[in-house]
Amino acid sequence: MDLVYQHVKAANLYIEMIENRPMLHIKDTILHGVYDELGYFLKRQLVQGPAKHSTEHEAISIESEEELLSIYMPRDIKDSLKKWAKQKA
Repeated sequence: MDLVYQHVKAANLYIEMIENRPMLHIKDTILHGVYDELGYFLKRQLVQGPAKHSTEHEAISIESEEELLSIYMPRDIKDSLKKWAKQKA
């Protein structure tokens, strides 16, 4: 899990608990400079969508059905959420 957190931006990742097991949802991304272990881990654990690992380029390409969702939110709510997130970090 540490390797995933180090290589996947927070905006491209969220975690859902299903029957007491964490389910990672990762948006389309290319991870550069990753170790073979992360590529093998992702391929073993992948439930949906392809992950292509290139040892030559030390990169992993992940194709996902997850989509970016943008919503309008008033500035005061955004500021409150940012403040709350900093306190939790």
